[in-house]
Amino acid sequence: MKKKIFVVFVLIILKVKGQTLTFNSIDSLVSIGRFKKVKLFLENQKNTFLKYEKLAELSEVFDDNERAISFLEKALTLKEEYKVRVKLIKLYKKQKKYEKAIFLEEQILENDKGNQFIAYDLAKLYIKVGKAEKALVLLNFLVLTDDENANYSFYKARAYEVLAKYIKAIKYYKEAFFKDKEHFYAIKELAMYFAGIKAKDSLVFYIDKGLELRPEDIDLNRLKINELFREKKYDESLKLLMKIDSLQPNQHYTNKMIARCYYKLKDFKSARDYFEKALSIEKNDYKIYTYFGDMYFDEEQYDKARLNYYMATQIAKDSRSVEYLKEGEAYEKLKKYKKALNSYRISFEGNKKNYKALYKIAVLNDIIYNKDKKKAYRYYKEYFRKFKLSKVELTRNVSNRMKEIRKYYFKQGVVLK
Repeated sequence: MKKKIFVVFVLIILKVKGQTLTFNSIDSLVSIGRFKKVKLFLENQKNTFLKYEKLAELSEVFDDNERAISFLEKALTLKEEYKVRVKLIKLYKKQKKYEKAIFLEEQILENDKGNQFIAYDLAKLYIKVGKAEKALVLLNFLVLTDDENANYSFYKARAYEVLAKYIKAIKYYKEAFFKDKEHFYAIKELAMYFAGIKAKDSLVFYIDKGLELRPEDIDLNRLKINELFREKKYDESLKLLMKIDSLQPNQHYTNKMIARCYYKLKDFKSARDYFEKALSIEKNDYKIYTYFGDMYFDEEQYDKARLNYYMATQIAKDSRSVEYLKEGEAYEKLKKYKKALNSYRISFEGNKKNYKALYKIAVLNDIIYNKDKKKAYRYYKEYFRKFKLSKVELTRNVSNRMKEIRKYYFKQGVVLK
């Protein structure tokens, strides 16, 4: 009897040792692509922590993150292990299950308040889901542990952005930059901010600093191009545009800006080619029709110009005041004054600050209704009241014409105010 018990005991020991060896060999089998063999072995094992952990790893190999999550969740019900929690948090984030990742990280921090890695990661997750106040609590704690860490300042800036406290956000982006002069993302955010407020000197500084670190960054190159374009450095703009076109081909922005540069350089053929490319990418960009109209207008092909301005007005969903103004100018060149007047009226209705449109309305009323100058006088008077400080030359013309009309009616015994 004792002999039989001894034999059974030895067999159990050998079985356990064999199983352990097989589990230890799984990683080697996975590395040489023996996935099916590993899968079959694991599925035939009892439900243990190790089994679920290995099944999760195998699922990750096949990019089946949902199954990997399921196995890790089961593993944690059998045994608590920090590294498995961290793996699960990583997968939750990958699958955008941020609230679940937050829950796990909050649990870790409850038991290990000094865990800087988890505190930092949790702060970033809080920002991602809009819990900026909670993020700031953690980031302020982290700053106490290491006040030279530029990333803590960077994410404080991010948190203040979520809270719409943009002045504070800029303060901490700057702080991140001063702590680390090569913190690319802080530099890029500062460049974007200064582009928005049109602070040229600061904008150029941060653009150039960012491009020193990452010369091929598309966003910074675009900011640089826009700045060069504003400075009328069209040849330099074209060089950078061709560069980003080689890095990221067939982009609407790039083709449109190349076309605009060629237009400014009076190379209308090249401009048209690139505008056509841009239009093929974004068919609802009505401004391209406006540019076509401008080119035809410059070439004194006013009927084609008018047609393109008309196309722009039909496609545009936002204010079309500029396009109607240009359409009116084309009609005026064609001596179709009533149609021009109608376009100017629509232009002014679309933008009550469009002094050019109101001026044109007054002038065309003066031309069309020559026998009844009171109509024109009313519009001249409105222009003078609203826009006398806008353009000196136009205001002078309006003032002189009002005097002439008043004089005309005075001779007839009528006094105009």
